[in-house]
Amino acid sequence: MIPKVNEDEISDKVKSISDRMMKLDFIALCQFMDQLKERTGIDPDSMGGMGGGGGGGAAAAGAAEAVADSGFRKVIIREFTSGTLPVKEKFTIMKLMRAEQPDLSLADCKQRLDKAPCTIFDKIDKEKAEKVADELQGMAITLITE
Repeated sequence: MIPKVNEDEISDKVKSISDRMMKLDFIALCQFMDQLKERTGIDPDSMGGMGGGGGGGAAAAGAAEAVADSGFRKVIIREFTSGTLPVKEKFTIMKLMRAEQPDLSLADCKQRLDKAPCTIFDKIDKEKAEKVADELQGMAITLITE
C-alpha cells in the first residue's frame, strides 16, 4: 500500500503532470495508460487498490454519467487487435457508417478507419449504438461506447 503524502510535499513537477492528465479526454487517458504499461510494466488496472489512482476513475465516471443523461452515444474503435483492420471488416464498418450518415463519402469513412483510435459514430441513439456494438462483436477490434 502506498502511504499518504501531504499536499505540500508533492513536487511542482508532479502537480503539473496531474493537472495535464485531468484535462485529457477518455481516449487520450486510455492511450496514456497503455503507454504507462508498455514502458514501465506497471499495469494501471492493478493500481486500483493503492489509493493513488482514484481521481481519474471518478472523473471518467462523471463523464459517463453526463453522456448517459443525453441518450446519445459515441462509438469508438480503440484498437485493432490484429494490428490492422482486415479489408472485409473495414467495408462492413464503412457500410454501417454510411447507413447512419449517408453524407459520408467512402474516402471519409476509409480515412477514419485507417488508424485507431477512431470515432465511427459521434452522436447516435443509445439503442443504435448497442446494435452497432453487437454487429461488430466478432471483429478484430476493441470497441468503446461512451
